[in-house]
Amino acid sequence: VTTLAYLWYLIHPASPVADHSAVTHFTHGVFELINTLWWGLLLGMVFVGLMDRIPRELFMQALSGTHKATGVLKATAAGVAFDLCSHGILMVGMKLYERGATIGQTFAFLLASPWNSISLTIILIALIGWQWTLAFIVLSAVIGIITGLIADAMVERGTLPDNPNRAGVEPMTTGLWAAIREWAVGLKLSSRGLG
Repeated sequence: VTTLAYLWYLIHPASPVADHSAVTHFTHGVFELINTLWWGLLLGMVFVGLMDRIPRELFMQALSGTHKATGVLKATAAGVAFDLCSHGILMVGMKLYERGATIGQTFAFLLASPWNSISLTIILIALIGWQWTLAFIVLSAVIGIITGLIADAMVERGTLPDNPNRAGVEPMTTGLWAAIREWAVGLKLSSRGLG
């Protein structure tokens, strides 16, 4: 429906001000939405493709730590660092969950991400100043951490089911950077893989 509406607007561009029909309003809205979101969706697809090439064990190693909260903190930091729209971040979050992240880590990543982007940060600094913008970013991370810890605690109590993608996959015994080097050495680039 989205593709058809976008194509229809390309073939029959009309201003919703001049043409008050529901079809014009709908196709114009879809056209503007896709033109705004396309880059975030494309980046999300690229990151999902890259994540598919990384072994689940490596993800679990990257998100593990000496304390249970370490994984939630790492997922929150990754979420704050990612500059994708909410649609692109959903694809990356889904793939993160598929690769073995806990429910709490996935929640923390998703909650910390869409609130913090470079464009939003620039706009917020212009509107409310850098102090309030920094508070906004820190508080969004705090909300992600708290939600992630609550979700993981609910899994431990049996209120929420554990991620079934974690079954049978253990973090690597080597350090994270050693595991990344070992994985990168075995990487074989191909046109099919890039595609």
